[in-house]
Amino acid sequence: MESKTFADLGLSPKVQAAITAAGYVNPTPIQAAAIPVAVTGRDVLGIAQTGTGKTAGFVLPMITRLESGRARARMPRSLILAPTRELAAQVAQSFEKYGVNHKLAVALLIGGVSMDDQVKKLDRGVDVLIATPGRLLDHFGRGRIMSAARGHRLGYRRRPAAEPVVEQPVMRKHRLESLGPGDRHAVFPSRSRTIAELILLTNMFD
Repeated sequence: MESKTFADLGLSPKVQAAITAAGYVNPTPIQAAAIPVAVTGRDVLGIAQTGTGKTAGFVLPMITRLESGRARARMPRSLILAPTRELAAQVAQSFEKYGVNHKLAVALLIGGVSMDDQVKKLDRGVDVLIATPGRLLDHFGRGRIMSAARGHRLGYRRRPAAEPVVEQPVMRKHRLESLGPGDRHAVFPSRSRTIAELILLTNMFD
């Protein structure tokens, strides 16, 4: 099989420049399989071992798709849900690394820190909203984030380690659909078909 390079995956020149600056040449198997699909906005369901570049597998196409358009107050253009503060912070670092050639506004909503700075960022408008479920719903419940139900459509969604996110009690109570429709991409263990069907718009199993 002929090996692919990042230039073969449909990423923008700015994103490819950031990848080159980071010292990467060839994508990992999960990246080579997921990025060409994700960059078109279609659903992606993937599984791979730790350290294989799953985070870059959704961050890179996401940055490419966010190059057009602009952020508006309390209307994030994209949403990434992470099960832990540590994973959320890791995703934020990836956007800083691969978004070096972009001017994307990124907000990190996690617990254990003041909400005031988070509210200020939301009020200014964010392109990328990275959050843990509890803190996201805190802001959502207070009307600080607008959803499709309030006239706004989230453009892109990513859920690294999606199964732990959905299985958290707070997310079982507030189903993910309450935040409105959007393109949904997930990377998580495949043992739960029910959870996969909850997250993905396209039926992956028929």
